[in-house]
Amino acid sequence: MMSYKNLGGGDPFKTKIYKEFEENLYRVLHISLADFIRIFEGDREPPIESFSEIYDNQGPEAMRAEMNWSISCLSIIYNERELGRQMTDAEKNDHRSKLGLSDGKK
Repeated sequence: MMSYKNLGGGDPFKTKIYKEFEENLYRVLHISLADFIRIFEGDREPPIESFSEIYDNQGPEAMRAEMNWSISCLSIIYNERELGRQMTDAEKNDHRSKLGLSDGKK
């Protein structure tokens, strides 16, 4: 089973960010990290593979922001399916603001 502990590559800071990501996935979407990975199986560039590269090239704040963006986008997709329509930009912004996700800066 995939865990944040496997993704940090021994870097305690990166591991901490993956742990936060896994906790946010469960809190916001009620899915595990393994579920998130399965959702994007078959994609040419699964988000989980880009997170480490973002960390290495842009730093931890950018990695955290990208992870939170992934969660908010999935949440909007699920919400639109429940509504049976696309949300307006204003509704999307309002929805994102209620998720309790940071912009990546700590």
